[in-house]
Amino acid sequence: MKNRLFLLMSLIFFSCQPSNTISTEPDVSAIKDSIDKVFLEWSDQFENLSVDGIMDYMADDDELIWASDGTIIKGHDDIADWMQEAISPIDKWNYTNYGKATIYVMGLEAAVHTVDFEESLTMSTGDTIIVTGAWTNVFKRSNGEWKVIHSAASHLAE
Repeated sequence: MKNRLFLLMSLIFFSCQPSNTISTEPDVSAIKDSIDKVFLEWSDQFENLSVDGIMDYMADDDELIWASDGTIIKGHDDIADWMQEAISPIDKWNYTNYGKATIYVMGLEAAVHTVDFEESLTMSTGDTIIVTGAWTNVFKRSNGEWKVIHSAASHLAE
């Protein structure tokens, strides 16, 4: 009887304790804040005209996709080459203004970020141009860091 009472009391005690299981539900607010922060850090690399900095925020594999105005480039190295060519005629990145971003959390390891933008660029010719459009990026957490695995931009005609 004493053993049964001890067992019953132990079961009641341990069943009332909080579990130490790891949640599989995403903390949506924290993930959105994290994605927003990483996106803005990545954006700074464009304004600094740093191809290496830009590529540091992108997945380093052949599955990486960059899509811009109907052109699709696949793979880290090919995107880096394209990026170098694309920013080479820019003398100065004057500013970028973003609209309100929409971030859709797909789970603990993935999120989609979409935002509209306006950029002012001074070209090596001395001309200043304004570029507007929309940008969608898919982020995946890899080794604790958010990396872009797919990026698609569309630019509005002048």
